[in-house]
Amino acid sequence: MKNICLFLLLILFCPKAKADLSPPLGSGVGNPQTNQTDIQAILATRLPDGTFPANIVERGQNHRRWERITTKTNGFGIKVLTNSWVELQTGMYRRNVDTGEWVESAPGIIITNNGAIAQGAPHQAHFSVNLNSPVGVEVQTPDNQLLKLHVLGIALYDFVKDSTVLIAELQDSDGQLVSTNQVLYTNAFTDFHADVRYTYSRSGIEQDIILRQRPPLPESLFENAFKVFRDEPA
Repeated sequence: MKNICLFLLLILFCPKAKADLSPPLGSGVGNPQTNQTDIQAILATRLPDGTFPANIVERGQNHRRWERITTKTNGFGIKVLTNSWVELQTGMYRRNVDTGEWVESAPGIIITNNGAIAQGAPHQAHFSVNLNSPVGVEVQTPDNQLLKLHVLGIALYDFVKDSTVLIAELQDSDGQLVSTNQVLYTNAFTDFHADVRYTYSRSGIEQDIILRQRPPLPESLFENAFKVFRDEPA
């Protein structure tokens, strides 16, 4: 696996001569006026430090490919080389629904009359006003799949007996927009205080359960597990 990864990196960063470029100045090949114009146009983009700017030549949902040219001068004229590399990030771009072009993601959540809408990234979502609704959250994936989410409650799992117990159920909780990309449902469960927070980012939707107090621990169900931590009398 290490050998394969090294091989791919060498392919991505290896400089190569740009195909179909005009012949070097003074070579006598092609139209000299055209060659002079092409080279002058390239040299005009040179930065004050002598390098050339990097340009994005390809975009995709999770990547973009950059190219930067360099020049070398020899006895025959100026040789132009092209270096390219690929930048990777989940959800870097999204499709513009009107033009179909890739545009850079800018995830954000806005409040509406019936909840909140998350947009600006490949995934889109709708958050209900009350989390305790038949469909609390809807998520539309980049391939137009619609996912409907509903929280049932919080349960503990006994790995020894392979059993679970429900320690809290979802109750009515209205959402609050706490940042440009986060929705918080406070005191969302029965029996003890816990919140539900959703974070919208380029990569998708994250759900976190925030415990504001210690949950009840049913020792009768988890007797085997608790023996590990309980101090036994001498």
